[in-house]
Amino acid sequence: MADKIYVGKGKVINGKYGDFTSLYLTEKDVETLRQNLKNGAVKVNINKRKEVDDYGNSHYGVIDNWEKK
Repeated sequence: MADKIYVGKGKVINGKYGDFTSLYLTEKDVETLRQNLKNGAVKVNINKRKEVDDYGNSHYGVIDNWEKK
């Protein structure tokens, strides 16, 4: 199994029309996504953190690099 590749930090925002998860990506995160493109796309799973960090981030992204063998 491949190592996990983490990208971005996120939090749930209470919006006017309901809750949504906002993901913050740095330039490095975007480059990591670009490097992991397969057939022009990349799949990212948004996971909930065990604890909210000091900046209110409650979620993080992990590139889904699972491959059928």
